[in-house]
Amino acid sequence: MQELLIGRNNCLIGVNVGKNKDSNSFISDYSLGFEVFSSCADYTVVNISSPNTTGLRDLQRKEQLRKLLVALHSVRTAMPLKRRKPLLLKVSPDLTFNEKKDIAELCLEPFCHVDGLIVSNTTTSRPFGLLLHVDNDGGLSGPPLQRLSNQCIRGFHQLTKGQIPIIGCGGISSGKDAYEKLKAGASLLQIYTVITYEGMPVLGRLKREFVSCLLRDRYTSIMDVTGIDSKKRDAQVLVG
Repeated sequence: MQELLIGRNNCLIGVNVGKNKDSNSFISDYSLGFEVFSSCADYTVVNISSPNTTGLRDLQRKEQLRKLLVALHSVRTAMPLKRRKPLLLKVSPDLTFNEKKDIAELCLEPFCHVDGLIVSNTTTSRPFGLLLHVDNDGGLSGPPLQRLSNQCIRGFHQLTKGQIPIIGCGGISSGKDAYEKLKAGASLLQIYTVITYEGMPVLGRLKREFVSCLLRDRYTSIMDVTGIDSKKRDAQVLVG
């Protein structure tokens, strides 16, 4: 980590923390990770949604999550001001509506507040074309995740009334995909799978395609697009 910091230039560094597989105290694991890396991370991701750690997604349940967020709030409050970096919560795309509602409500509470949501992690579901692999372990990423991730972003944007920034993640392989994520409610984006196939030069293509979408629809900034799906839905309700 120290070597990375030396050569970082102006790049942001995010640290993803989770609980150990054989841990007896998930709160201790997250708290320690948060505290240790706060000196070098620009933001910390509280990952409670990886399908690869047994029982991790149980932490998305309301009471468990409340305990965790309250503990992390206490850890951050005790830190010097310069180490109080943004705290993000990474959630699953497989949540039910009630689970999303619980998480959204918690994240708006004063002592559970997070600075952003990463929506979403990989999915344990399998689309029709991959049903032959339904028994395979692990999470599914890439294009098959796109629609589910967008639905989850849209849900959290509506449930939080746009009060918590959302980082859209899952199935972005074109500028159009990025555009759809922003329309659903994301204000920032993360990409993974497409980089493994095309490398970092893919960023140039995504940006060009994204700008084309903006110009086509006569928008001038990302802020004009963020959450527009919800705005259109609300307008239709008022008219109807």
